[in-house]
Amino acid sequence: MIWTWRYDRKPALSYAEIAKRLGRAKSTIFNEVHYNRMRPDISLQKFPYDPEFADYNAEQKRVLRKRGSVKVKSRQLKRIKKLWYEENYTIPMIAHDVKINLSTGTLYKYLHQGFNALVGYKLRKHRKKTKRFKPVAKQQKADEKRSINTRPKHVASRRQFGHWEMDCVDSRNGVKAALLVLTERKTRFTVVYKVHNKSVEQIVGALKQFKKQYTGSIRSITTDRGSEFTNLSVMYYLESNHISVYYAHPYSPEEKGTIERINRDIRRFFPKGTSFASILPSEIKEVVKTLNNFPREVLKWERPRVLFREAKHQADVRLKMKKAKRLTQTYKLA
Repeated sequence: MIWTWRYDRKPALSYAEIAKRLGRAKSTIFNEVHYNRMRPDISLQKFPYDPEFADYNAEQKRVLRKRGSVKVKSRQLKRIKKLWYEENYTIPMIAHDVKINLSTGTLYKYLHQGFNALVGYKLRKHRKKTKRFKPVAKQQKADEKRSINTRPKHVASRRQFGHWEMDCVDSRNGVKAALLVLTERKTRFTVVYKVHNKSVEQIVGALKQFKKQYTGSIRSITTDRGSEFTNLSVMYYLESNHISVYYAHPYSPEEKGTIERINRDIRRFFPKGTSFASILPSEIKEVVKTLNNFPREVLKWERPRVLFREAKHQADVRLKMKKAKRLTQTYKLA
């Protein structure tokens, strides 16, 4: 029908009209015409839509969709179940850990076919793309000297330990309680504090606790331009403690991709609509422990907890050596 309406008929019907008659989306008709040609790399005028080639492609896809059998040993199946139900591993983590010679893509395929070890696994929903309008929010303008553009290259490249990203994970609408999340860029080690609201007092209070726990391991923090972070009191507290702060550009979450990825992991345990007012500190602690024990592909399957501990130990040794050197110089001057 597409061939007849598009090429035999004069005048030819548009993609929109063909889609309307067939009850399909315009993009579906466009893709059908453009990708079912003998030479899709050459213009439609020279190599137009080929209905016979389209039928052949459709048949090949039907063959590939046929279900295959999952050949996994009982020992491996037991391990998969343990990782999924008890350790909260993702599919890529399972594929790496179990060494079952199945790719991540294959595990996803078997998941769709009802692989009983992964029953209940929820894939991320791909939302329909809609045009985004930038909301007009009252924000305190961050100085350009604190812009992410001024962040040194060694911070951006993750070569140096002690540079963090910070963000808030909000409760459902109407609930002020939130989670203040900080992630170390090099090791992906994560720290989470519950705040009753996003007031200056609560944010600074959490940051004081953070500094007390990780003294010597905090060089800088990169965050967004939310009013809770651009407040002068927050800026003053960080910089008075020799912690540089850098602000990403407005509406640019990709500039702090590490913390965005961690937030997505946190949402696996606390889905949108959760009220953090009723979440106990012990529950948050358990989630953070799980996140820091995840072997991550970006870390060559190392665990953030292990890498952070090693890096912190090295930083502590350097700090002690620096203090000792300073003390020696003081005695010499005396």
